[in-house]
Amino acid sequence: MNASDNDEILLRYLDGELSEPAAIELQATLEKDSRLQQRLNELREVHALLIAATKVQTPSLKFEESVMNNLQLPGQRVTRSRAWLLLAGSLVASITMLLLLSVGAFNNSTTILIDAPVSNTLITLPELSFNLNMRMIVNLIVFVNLILLFFLLDRTILKPYFNQRRSYHL
Repeated sequence: MNASDNDEILLRYLDGELSEPAAIELQATLEKDSRLQQRLNELREVHALLIAATKVQTPSLKFEESVMNNLQLPGQRVTRSRAWLLLAGSLVASITMLLLLSVGAFNNSTTILIDAPVSNTLITLPELSFNLNMRMIVNLIVFVNLILLFFLLDRTILKPYFNQRRSYHL
């Protein structure tokens, strides 16, 4: 019999899966063989650790509530006064950008020329250039800012207001 067969029999013995005659025979063999007895003790320790590790612990009744309370860190929520300040600041920035657009501050387009980093007589690189339309970029920034404003208005001001009104009517 090899070591893996011995381990299998010893593990079945520890799990109580051996028949009574096989268990009696193994006990007789264990009394004669000290190496097998030492291996049984090693497997018994591992077996006990595995059983202890697989026991499921049930959480307390308020476990979920305590975890959720700990997830909400103080100072990370946007208060209503901060939301109004953010809203006012974003509105001022958007109005300023729109006024500058209407005056024509961004009407020019800029041409960006990219030169080759090293001049070489063997390889000639074409000159790369592209037009940068500042008016289009500013329009895009204003558009994104207005979308963020509506989102901020909805989440921090309107939603709590209507939730509060609904709770009064219930």
